[in-house]
Amino acid sequence: MTFSNEVKEQVLEAQNYFCIGCINEIHSIHHRLSNTKVNRNKFPLFIHSIFNAVGLCFNCHKNESHHYKVTDKMAMFYEEVLKDIFEQGKESVFTSETITTNA
Repeated sequence: MTFSNEVKEQVLEAQNYFCIGCINEIHSIHHRLSNTKVNRNKFPLFIHSIFNAVGLCFNCHKNESHHYKVTDKMAMFYEEVLKDIFEQGKESVFTSETITTNA
């Protein structure tokens, strides 16, 4: 599963359509924490959120993506923040898919 179109568009706009690692145009939206079954179960809110997304060009995605990784500890922090936001009813940071599958 990839990022929702909403998250992709938010990343593109936030980065002005430029790769975060250089001045090239964004080629793909990369998961900072790998999109594995284990991580999806462990961090269901974080894994497909904008906080786990970074826009990279082809070369940076191939050669530099390791620079943008997050640790499990960082992912857990984001997961807890997202849980708090969700519980307070501030759903705007979530995609509709995330809300319906995790509510």
